Amino acid sequence: MIQIESLGPLNQKNMELTSDFYIRMWWRDIRLKHNSSRGLDAKNRVTLSSGTVWHMWIPDTYVINEIKTEFHNGGLRAAQVRIHMDGSVHFSERLRVITKCPMDTKLFPFDEQQCRIIVASFSFPANEMALEWKNETEMIESLDVGGDDVFKLSDFSYNKAEVGKNITKNYSNLEIVIVMTRKVGVYVIEVFMPSCLIVVVSWVTFWINRQSTPARASIGITTVLTMMTVTANAVTNMNRNREVTAIDIYIGASLFMVFGALVEFAMVSYATKTREPSPKMKKVRLKNARAHIVTDGVMQLKRRRGSCLCCCRCLRRKPLATRIDMVSRVFFPIIFILFNAGYWAYYMYFKNRDILEDIKGLKWFNIASWTS
Repeated sequence: MIQIESLGPLNQKNMELTSDFYIRMWWRDIRLKHNSSRGLDAKNRVTLSSGTVWHMWIPDTYVINEIKTEFHNGGLRAAQVRIHMDGSVHFSERLRVITKCPMDTKLFPFDEQQCRIIVASFSFPANEMALEWKNETEMIESLDVGGDDVFKLSDFSYNKAEVGKNITKNYSNLEIVIVMTRKVGVYVIEVFMPSCLIVVVSWVTFWINRQSTPARASIGITTVLTMMTVTANAVTNMNRNREVTAIDIYIGASLFMVFGALVEFAMVSYATKTREPSPKMKKVRLKNARAHIVTDGVMQLKRRRGSCLCCCRCLRRKPLATRIDMVSRVFFPIIFILFNAGYWAYYMYFKNRDILEDIKGLKWFNIASWTS
């Protein structure tokens, strides 16, 4: 039996899980059968200290997928053995083990990761020593994943791999499957909402006078740089060799929208300089417009009422730079709203996740925890 005391942190960059647990083993050795009453406790057991434990035979179990094992007694193995009169032996040892945990991050941050702790015999094949779980129906519900408060424990199971179908082939082994679900609320607050607000801020340039080049340029460049900073912070703890994830798609689309607003400013600036009429042409157009209003003003007003065609004609009469701004005010928000609707509908339906519950579960988001 393995009694896990703590889980985490889960190192996402190196894909490693740290766990602190007690490994407890029961077996019967007829050579230790006795009827002496010397040194027995109240339950008729002989207890051996750490110094004498290793002078007797103990199953040579080890963790297959371990990277590093630490002992809690100053680097020395602290173990305890209790021997019953019928030769039954109870062995207990506390370990801190770092195991390899391959992660599939395609759905990050809507992903669910499975980590395994695999225990097997080192030198005895399955026909000589078979490992079995004791009290394998016990589930750990109150245990949480420590570290950076990103994962929560969603499932925990004891499994036994069939001989010949496991990593050690002809050797008996047992495994613990730990299923952890990522807390999406952290990323909604720290990544998705800031990205969305930055995109909205980039649209402010569409309403700024096209002659105010410094103001429009500063907003466009600032939003692009801020979006790049959010991108870097979102994947700081992730493995660099990972594949494209769900959050990469959202951040990439947001960065594309912000960059598109900056390109729109460049187009407006170019159109303003190349298509802007000279002062003499402006005076001529103004005189013609006044004459047209005086002679045919009533007819023009009648044509403009309730006619979409007349609105399009009015738009065509405006300068090219103005037309670009007016179209962008409608086109950019519609595209971004449609993208968000499709994105969240797909991933929420695919994962069936309740984001509001994840946000309410954040420790720093819970107002009650601030007062305690």
